[in-house]
Amino acid sequence: MSGFSQDLQAVSRRLDLPQPRKSRILCELKYDLEDAYEHNIAAGMHEREAAESARRAFALSDEVIRELMRIHRTPLRKLLDRLPGGVQTGMERAVLLLMSLALVLLSARAVIIADFHRNSSVFLLPVAAIGFYILARGAEKLFQIHVMRRHNVQALRQGLFMLPLMAAVNCILGIGGYFLELYHSGGAFMSPMFDMIVIRQPGDPGAAMQMRHITGYLSRSSGLMTTVLLVTLLALLLWYVIERSIQKIEYAETSVYL
Repeated sequence: MSGFSQDLQAVSRRLDLPQPRKSRILCELKYDLEDAYEHNIAAGMHEREAAESARRAFALSDEVIRELMRIHRTPLRKLLDRLPGGVQTGMERAVLLLMSLALVLLSARAVIIADFHRNSSVFLLPVAAIGFYILARGAEKLFQIHVMRRHNVQALRQGLFMLPLMAAVNCILGIGGYFLELYHSGGAFMSPMFDMIVIRQPGDPGAAMQMRHITGYLSRSSGLMTTVLLVTLLALLLWYVIERSIQKIEYAETSVYL
């Protein structure tokens, strides 16, 4: 049990927040107190003096407690907190199942489409590179949690924000590539770009060329957007699984103070 157990128990009694946010705050405060204590010992303080200095540095006034509760009670969280715990767990499992099913279906579609590799967009390579980065980052965190059993929450959370961040970058890159491909396909042989949606008559000499160009664009954009959706879902799924694992660790470390 931590040398600051009484302090953490006192904060827990004043902190009127549901799980897992309460455990996360207590876990972060526990690490901060212990880090400050170790720093004070290294600076030459006696143990009692080092502990008191750490308590003063991270003392939470009533105003700070109220502000913490206000920050962690967003309108969406207030709505979800009204649901019974079983309902929330059921919703999370349903979302996880749907995301997993979407990943399987999108992966199968990408493999089945033969023209996916032969006529790919120039933006497919960076999108795929982001996907490999997300997969490697997520696998690293899961390996640390479930294989190496490294349950240092601060270390596990370090860099975790990169998963949703790279998912957002991936979406921006994919959507931007989609419209750039559209602009290139339209501007290659007609102006303005809006004229691309006007299909020429069969007797028009440019009809065949236009249809080949449009077909090529649709093929490239289909492969690109399929990959973008797949990578985004993969990032969100990994982030969700890792976040839930870290929350369980936080709860286990702070349950004695609740």
